[in-house]
Amino acid sequence: MLDRWLRRATQPPLRWLARHSIYWRVTPLGASLTGLALAVFVMVMLVLNYYMAALAGLLLNRFFDGLDGALARAMGEDETAGRFLDTCLDSLYRVLFLIGFALADPSRNTLPALILMATSGVLDMGIAQFEAQTGQRRGVLRHAHWSLRLLDMITHATPRLLILVAACVWPERFPVIVLSYAGIQGPLMLARVILGYRWLSRQDRKRQLDRARRVRVVASLKEGDSGFTVPPWR
Repeated sequence: MLDRWLRRATQPPLRWLARHSIYWRVTPLGASLTGLALAVFVMVMLVLNYYMAALAGLLLNRFFDGLDGALARAMGEDETAGRFLDTCLDSLYRVLFLIGFALADPSRNTLPALILMATSGVLDMGIAQFEAQTGQRRGVLRHAHWSLRLLDMITHATPRLLILVAACVWPERFPVIVLSYAGIQGPLMLARVILGYRWLSRQDRKRQLDRARRVRVVASLKEGDSGFTVPPWR
């Protein structure tokens, strides 16, 4: 929900800027690499305890993340390779952010950063695997309890960004902010594994039943049963 609202607010100016950036020979790959450079800059600023500079770099990183997609669509290059690179860089910027905080105060921030990195990584990997198996990104929670759908909404891109912004504004509370968010991701991660496994198991059983039905039909046809009508199937 928050992602949809933010997208509606930012897409018109990004489309306008993308159309004009084409004349400046700005490419989607160039925008993506600029975002990567900004992610490294954010990590360095965090290590040096320049949190407001890190916050500015973080917001610029998100700006270029939106600009590369708008450029690709404006140039007719919205391809699978670009979306794959964009997804990888999104994960990388979060990892670099957490590494920066961990190096800024290793004794206090390392464990919370590792916990959030683990929960986010497993959650993203589960979403990617489910999408690869079914072609659906978040369909496994479509008919789940409203509380799980609410947790799922909290783990979208915009709430994740707000968590990182809060960590820059209140760096002394980084462990509390990060562990609270990891605590939200934990139940959702478990629910995704269970519901995803059950959904895929039902699909496997349907395919097995359909395969067995086809085998019986073929066997009946070979035996030459008279008056046999082949039932329709997909």
